[in-house]
Amino acid sequence: MSERGILDWQDVLLKARAEVLANPVTDYVSVIVDEVQDISVVGLQLLHALVGDRRDGLLLVGDGQQSVYTGAFTAAEAGISLTGRAVVLRRNYRNGADILTRALEVVANDEFADLEGALEPGSRHVDVARPGGRVTEVTATDERSAIESLLTAVADLVADGVRPGDLAVLCADDPEVRTR
Repeated sequence: MSERGILDWQDVLLKARAEVLANPVTDYVSVIVDEVQDISVVGLQLLHALVGDRRDGLLLVGDGQQSVYTGAFTAAEAGISLTGRAVVLRRNYRNGADILTRALEVVANDEFADLEGALEPGSRHVDVARPGGRVTEVTATDERSAIESLLTAVADLVADGVRPGDLAVLCADDPEVRTR
């Protein structure tokens, strides 16, 4: 790639970080990062370089348990100290209580780490802002009955007034998603 002058996304981030470190930018008062669990260490270093360690300069919001990409790292590994500056939010505003309870049961044995690096159990106490939610589980012994059961369950929910956009179909692993 280098012989042909082609850059991938990581190369672009490395170049941008090097440029900001060589020629500091002073126009930014703060940087806000949502879904930080899916940013690369170089990406986080770039954003940190824009504001440094100034008070309230860098706001990181994320949930290591929701990470889509592999390659987790700690803030310390990125050169950022969170000591005395981190707050863990323990109130869920997104899911109804029934959905969150079932989701925590599913991940109960899966440890995860946030930017501070300490492993936490998958099932933990979370305050819930919204009551209710609706969990419908479909199990089957073969692919054909799984598809039929899933289609019936979705049709029943829609007939009960649930909007299709408010439904989520979850599978245990990638192969199940691809075949259904």
